[in-house]
Amino acid sequence: KKVVNRVGKAWKATPGLEDWFRSQERLQGSKPNDDGTTLFEMLQEGSVVVNTRDGGRMDLMTNVSKIPGTGLPDFFLAPGMKNHDPKTIVAFDNRRAFDHDSSWEDRYVRFSYDNVESIPFWRLLKKFRTDLEDKEDHHCDVCYESARNSCSACKVTWYCSENCQKDDWKGRNGRMKHKIMCKKFQKT
Repeated sequence: KKVVNRVGKAWKATPGLEDWFRSQERLQGSKPNDDGTTLFEMLQEGSVVVNTRDGGRMDLMTNVSKIPGTGLPDFFLAPGMKNHDPKTIVAFDNRRAFDHDSSWEDRYVRFSYDNVESIPFWRLLKKFRTDLEDKEDHHCDVCYESARNSCSACKVTWYCSENCQKDDWKGRNGRMKHKIMCKKFQKT
C-alpha cells in the first residue's frame, strides 16, 4: 500500500499495474513457516503489513525509534513488545499513530501468530533485510551523525559520542531528557 501511495498518478495511469502488483503480493505472501520469529524480526526493523485470518489488514511495527510521539509525556511501550512470544504478538498499529482521540494503550494491538494469514512480500522483505544486515547504520539521536553506541540501559537510543549522550541525558537544547524516556523504554 505504501508503494502504491508513493507512485500516485502513475499507478492509475498504467493499465494492468494494479493487477500485477496484487498478483505479486499473493505470490510473495503467505507467512514464514516458523513460530513467528521472522515476523518479530521484521517488526523490529520497521513497518510490516499483516493480513489476518478474519480478513483484517494491519500496518505494524515494534521499532521504538520509529514510533511517532515517543517524546510525549504520556508515551509508553506496551508490555511484551520487546520480547518474542508467538502466542501474543504486541505491536504498534501505524494506522492509529496520529489518532489523538485514542490513548496510547489503544494504539497497540495484540494477536496470536496463528491468527496471521499472510505477510505480503515477506520473502522479498527478508531477503532485502539480509542483504543490508552488514550495512546496518544507526544515527545519533542528538546530532544525526553516524552512531556506534546505544544507551546501555534501554538499548533503544543511539549516540555518536559521549558528549551527545550527556546532552541527551540532561535534556539540553530543548530536548526531553533521555533520563525520563530511558525508564519508559526499560519497562517493557
